[in-house]
Amino acid sequence: ADVLGSVIADQERGYAQCAFLMLWGESERYDRAFT
Repeated sequence: ADVLGSVIADQERGYAQCAFLMLWGESERYDRAFT
């Protein structure tokens, strides 16, 4: 159960990081488009 919990936590961290990078990339693109 402990191992499964840490695996799920790692996945969630990975998804959060991925979402953050995607959002950051989008904002970068908008910054270039509007400046």
